[in-house]
Amino acid sequence: LEEMLKSFSFKTIDDCYENIGFGSVSPLKVMNKLNEAYKKDNIEVKNEGIGKVSLLKNKSNSDLVIVENIPNCKVQFAKCCNPIPGDEIVGYITNSNGVSVHTLNCHNITKLTNNSRKINVSWVKNNNTSFTTKIVVKANNRNNILTDVISKLNDLKVNIEGMNTKTTQDRENIMEFSLNISDVAQLQKIIRNLKKVDSVFEVKRLK
Repeated sequence: LEEMLKSFSFKTIDDCYENIGFGSVSPLKVMNKLNEAYKKDNIEVKNEGIGKVSLLKNKSNSDLVIVENIPNCKVQFAKCCNPIPGDEIVGYITNSNGVSVHTLNCHNITKLTNNSRKINVSWVKNNNTSFTTKIVVKANNRNNILTDVISKLNDLKVNIEGMNTKTTQDRENIMEFSLNISDVAQLQKIIRNLKKVDSVFEVKRLK
């Protein structure tokens, strides 16, 4: 972000938003600059005897999951089920993107008829990496319900990456959160504690 802002002489991200809103810079130009900055941080180098190696600031997915009998295999996490450590997982060999990792009960995996493309995968223990997962919290609508839910998440030291709320005609408050967590055990703890918030009647993980 800092590199993108500097290239347009913006002091803050709000300056960027204003200029997009006023039409003085297009969203496409901003995204292109962000993409350029991203590529600089994710350069590829070639070492003799090693081959092509991707230098990433964060751990790559292949450092988080072990693919049976295939060392250093390219790995991606499926967006349809967003697996996190503690989930039972299975790999699917794609045509061009290595192995796609799904939860064992993912609806896309259960519908597959070509089992020859499935492959055993397992989590690397103690990887100390955070994952994004989504939950939905349903509550009877009352004053400060959202504040109380967020306060509980803060008490649990959970990083909220995104949030969306709405109130139905039946006066039910539906809150969706994107949370940054480490594993299923932490997620289960979060769900248990949110269910204790006054007026909350349902909390579940979204997949």
